[in-house]
Amino acid sequence: MQIRASVLRTLTLWNYLTYLLAFVHTANYQQPAPEDLLYPPDAVQRYAHTEPGSYFGYSVASYVGQSQSFCLVGSPRAKSDILGDLSGHAGSHSSPHTGLVYRIDLDPNLPYCSMVPIATTDEMRQEAGTPYPGFSSWLGGTVAAASNSLDGIQLGCDPRYIYAPDPINRTVPGDMGLSQPRTYLGTGQCALYTGASMQYTSVDACYSQEEGACLAGFSADVKPGKHLGEALVALGMPGSYLTEGNVFLGHYRGRELINAMRLKSSPQDLKHMGFNLGYAVSLVKLIPDTDSKTSHKLHSDASEQTNNFHETNDNWGLLASSSMWIDNEYRGIVMLIDQTMELGGITYLKDQWGHIGSFFGYSLATADLDGNGILDIIVGAPYFTGQKGEEKLTDQDEQVLLKSTKSNRVRDTLTGSIPLDTDPHFAGDRSSPDVKWGRLAPDIGRVYVFYGYPSSSVTNSHLLNRDQVRPDYLSRPPIVLSGLKMPGGRFGHSLVNLGDVDGDGTEDLAISCPYCSDPDRGHDIGAVLIYLGRENFILEDNPFQVCTQCG
Repeated sequence: MQIRASVLRTLTLWNYLTYLLAFVHTANYQQPAPEDLLYPPDAVQRYAHTEPGSYFGYSVASYVGQSQSFCLVGSPRAKSDILGDLSGHAGSHSSPHTGLVYRIDLDPNLPYCSMVPIATTDEMRQEAGTPYPGFSSWLGGTVAAASNSLDGIQLGCDPRYIYAPDPINRTVPGDMGLSQPRTYLGTGQCALYTGASMQYTSVDACYSQEEGACLAGFSADVKPGKHLGEALVALGMPGSYLTEGNVFLGHYRGRELINAMRLKSSPQDLKHMGFNLGYAVSLVKLIPDTDSKTSHKLHSDASEQTNNFHETNDNWGLLASSSMWIDNEYRGIVMLIDQTMELGGITYLKDQWGHIGSFFGYSLATADLDGNGILDIIVGAPYFTGQKGEEKLTDQDEQVLLKSTKSNRVRDTLTGSIPLDTDPHFAGDRSSPDVKWGRLAPDIGRVYVFYGYPSSSVTNSHLLNRDQVRPDYLSRPPIVLSGLKMPGGRFGHSLVNLGDVDGDGTEDLAISCPYCSDPDRGHDIGAVLIYLGRENFILEDNPFQVCTQCG
């Protein structure tokens, strides 16, 4: 496998914004002074894959191991050098496009790329303890990583991994002991390196036929435990229980699984409440440990409640999204869950400002944007559709949007410069769905920022753990960021906490708009919008900087 430094093609590493931003676009946008630019063009190292169509950069994650910075890069359509041993087992499903995960050494003087050794054949799976026989088809579709003093914690997932158990033989009157057709289960599978061993641990969150095609690893996050070699792994399983979804949380020590929990332990838990639970997941400490720069800024009414919380290092909570929640008029929600995975202790952030199909919760991030010592929750809704010249869709517009999604007809009015109902030569029905669709700006995207405040109400004292009162995210509406408002731009597709890039003591945010078009040249080049946090202030819907891909 050869990796060469070159300009990234169409597929940009959107999630890995802090290292692989390619260019600072300065035309037609309000920009800071040149000396204040966060990412000058000569400060970026670029990597590309020599194999066309490999989807190199589909997923990315950075970490530090042994004081050296690294990046995991997923390439889910890359060809494995070792063909799968599925001859006679998988039939037509056998393909060399297993997908691969690469690790890049980010030393600018000695860049190096190596392939992460994750099993792609049954023989290798048997050695690693992965359920087999099966076959990989999307390895690298999700990657996650966390820093530690060893080699870092690395997680690579194949959410489309197919587990193909042996045929079940049965005898039916009149036959000769024929076997049933082979059963295929899209379970998903992940590989975990904790830094304590050169071998990886197979993370198999979906192991029962009861949960069905879980797609485990569709979303994932990993954090270090209290001791070296420990890791906490969260996996989203949006296909579980007939697409109702589930969330897995596992505690590992080296290659040993210490504890594993699922939010839904049976099909009856949260049954018929929503769909695709686990579409996005994130492990968080909503109030950071005492060694955080901003933890001393907590309001006095919450300081006594948080003292015990800060004494521990295993106080991770979990965010998990569902893109369609029945109790929220089929709009998305984000759950705040503690480590005990208790259904009664969930706090719900509900989309009350969007519409069905906006995919509220498609992406998640946390950052202390106002410097009060409590992490704020950022939620992306990249398929939010607005109305041209107006902020909010009417009920009638939402019906038009729903009807249009059921049609396969091409909507020429999507990009037409003149809506049909205002065209003087138009003689048709001006109230038809096709006409009203022309008034909409589809998939411009939105991002919601739920600011966290100290909880002073007993009624809001859901616990993150036994010692910690959960911050208040519900008493005030979120701040809405609309980005560049480009139809089809999908602003909010991915979100990244950049840390404190401007040195003012508050964390900053990057938001991708992967299909935003160049206002000069008119074609899609994508953009990343930078928003700077500020102490005691809320974000304004005006990015500090807009970065785009170079050509």
